[in-house]
Amino acid sequence: MGESVDDRVSIEFSQKELNPNVVSLSFIILVGGIPLENEPKLKPMEILKIIGVMCLILPKQDLSGAGSRGKILRNFLSFILYFGGTICLIGCYVSTNG
Repeated sequence: MGESVDDRVSIEFSQKELNPNVVSLSFIILVGGIPLENEPKLKPMEILKIIGVMCLILPKQDLSGAGSRGKILRNFLSFILYFGGTICLIGCYVSTNG
């Protein structure tokens, strides 16, 4: 959503302080008509790096691949589990087709 790498790391350390059981990983699909439509799209490898860093910062939490995972990661979807994610939702999409 336009955040910097430093912003992401700061958010992850904030989450660590909250000590949740599960952290949901949702990635926005940039469609026309939303305020963020002109932001650069995250590439699959960048998303997987984010997940890997989150795994290092949040080693006791389950990391759940949730919103937009299939559309953005495409053939790399199963890699969520290799990069440290512990849950990957399957099935119907909540708000965006396909």
